[in-house]
Amino acid sequence: MRGLKHSVSQSKSDYHMYLQIIVIALFFSGNMMASTPDHAFYIAVIEINHTAHAKEAELTVKVFSDDMCDALRNASQSAEAVEPEQVCTKYAEELADYFAGHLSLYLNANPTQLKLNGCEEIGDTYQLSFSMACPEEWDELRITADFLMELFPTQSQMVHIAHNGNTITARLTAKHKSHTVTFVK
Repeated sequence: MRGLKHSVSQSKSDYHMYLQIIVIALFFSGNMMASTPDHAFYIAVIEINHTAHAKEAELTVKVFSDDMCDALRNASQSAEAVEPEQVCTKYAEELADYFAGHLSLYLNANPTQLKLNGCEEIGDTYQLSFSMACPEEWDELRITADFLMELFPTQSQMVHIAHNGNTITARLTAKHKSHTVTFVK
């Protein structure tokens, strides 16, 4: 069985703490958004799931819809507003291109290709589903995620990695856009 260089029990407790923070942030930001156009928290969640010996991994990104619309409009350098209900349909190609430039993963020092499989608007968020071909065995995973940071300097990405029965959680910020996990046998 493969382990993580990080303490798994500490990672689980960190994960639960981060999860509680996210739930509280989402709860309060939903209430704040009703009265103001901006929200107090700029946070996204990235979940990476890989089962032992699988040749494909799943990746889910959850972002606030208003932030994603702003990022797509900014990326297109257009003054035209991006309508939230059209992001998953009309702007699917732009969405895939945006994340291709702002979310990268290296497995065992080799770049991966993310494929956007789905987009769903859930309340005031989008849930984006990606897949990636990957080696069956992972020695090292490096993730870099700077999406939305070009617009929101306080943007944070909460990263949850589930690999071969082990989990680790990390937080990415404008100062620390990358995180590397080394898996030990």
